[in-house]
Amino acid sequence: MAHRHKRRIDWHWLRSIAETSLNESGKFPGKVSVDGKMEWIESGLYHDNYRFSISGTDLHHEWKEKPLMLRVRSQKSPSRSADEAGNCLSREVKTLQKLKNAGFRFQTPELICTVNADSDHPIGLIETWVSGIPLTSYKGGIHQDRIMQTIAEVAEAVHQLETKQFDHLEAFENSKAHILSELIRLSPMLFKEFSTSLMAKEWILSHLPENRPSVMLHGDLLPQNILCYEARDEWRVAVIDWEFAEIGDPASDLAIVTRGDRKPMGIKNGLNLLVENYRLAGGIELSAADVRIHEMLLFLNWLWDSAEAEKKGRRRGHGPDYYVQGLKSLLRRAEKSV
Repeated sequence: MAHRHKRRIDWHWLRSIAETSLNESGKFPGKVSVDGKMEWIESGLYHDNYRFSISGTDLHHEWKEKPLMLRVRSQKSPSRSADEAGNCLSREVKTLQKLKNAGFRFQTPELICTVNADSDHPIGLIETWVSGIPLTSYKGGIHQDRIMQTIAEVAEAVHQLETKQFDHLEAFENSKAHILSELIRLSPMLFKEFSTSLMAKEWILSHLPENRPSVMLHGDLLPQNILCYEARDEWRVAVIDWEFAEIGDPASDLAIVTRGDRKPMGIKNGLNLLVENYRLAGGIELSAADVRIHEMLLFLNWLWDSAEAEKKGRRRGHGPDYYVQGLKSLLRRAEKSV
């Protein structure tokens, strides 16, 4: 990722849109400005992130000591239209606003304002900076034994949120409806071109849940979106990046973590360990097979995207054969987990 540091950044523009958005938000008694330099933080798939502080004549000292984060739409995500990106940001804004009063027991960023610039759609948002080290950084370290337990506890807490408070999110009637919807969204050509994908589809259809309710989902519960640190013998946890939140099958959030990896986060038997920790945390009764369904759905999407990119000569990363082999491996392991 070192090359990302060398890309050209229009710092003047970033400072301008941040200051304009903050001053138009009505959250501050007087005019505020960016204090010092803005700092580029590791970017996500769709956003570039910048940490900064603010100053102002009438600004309360609390704000002077509270770093903020500017998350602005990445220019390297052409697969998203302005409408789609704007809608996703608007949805995340509402989610952050509702989380503030939802009784969620882990820290989340506090929304300050949206960033609209000269667009009809928001191009970013400003939120409070949340302290912590991404859970990925603990892989192989002294806190490795806390990784699956922490993810499981976060997942359980998200799934306990009252769905009626988040009526702006896409919602599936139940877990079965969620899975069937994901299958319907896949191109029929996927199953004609790749026999393994048809085998995966048939396995999924033969293992659909019947009575599992839909719950609030984070939607992107990757370990890098869970920030942790130990302070005064207390393990402190924060959860960020709620852009993909929805209401659906709880097994989906766990599959985002395991992603079909034989050793997720370098942990042997990690999927079963995650499922067991989720149960111990008070989560909905799930099996490894339930999570395998969503792992297969992920691989089916990746396979089709890779195949389409290869046809257009735009392939980056793994080719279709990689995902076919991944599906075969998942099918073998799924049969053992039933």
